[in-house]
Amino acid sequence: MPGENNQDENYNNYTAQYKRALLAQIGVDSEVLEIGCGTFGCAGLYPASVRRVVGVEPDAGKHAAALAAAHAHGISLRIIDCGVRSLSHRPSRPAIAASSRPSCL
Repeated sequence: MPGENNQDENYNNYTAQYKRALLAQIGVDSEVLEIGCGTFGCAGLYPASVRRVVGVEPDAGKHAAALAAAHAHGISLRIIDCGVRSLSHRPSRPAIAASSRPSCL
């Protein structure tokens, strides 16, 4: 879709200041749980006090990029795969929550 990448970039730039302010409140030597970590595009927003993150991401195709981003920023990232394929009990009609503009936290 024309302009979609530009819209995503604008959204990310707009929200980055709020994410930085929120993340700046995290204590020293903190461990963070990030729901829907995706490719861990927020890695550069974390303050130096955060060295460990547990990321929950159902899309296994994003795990390698997330781990690489974490490594590049000196963050230890452990990913929990929460995709339907990883469930031991698969509901016949799973409930799904979705957002067209997920946030980084």
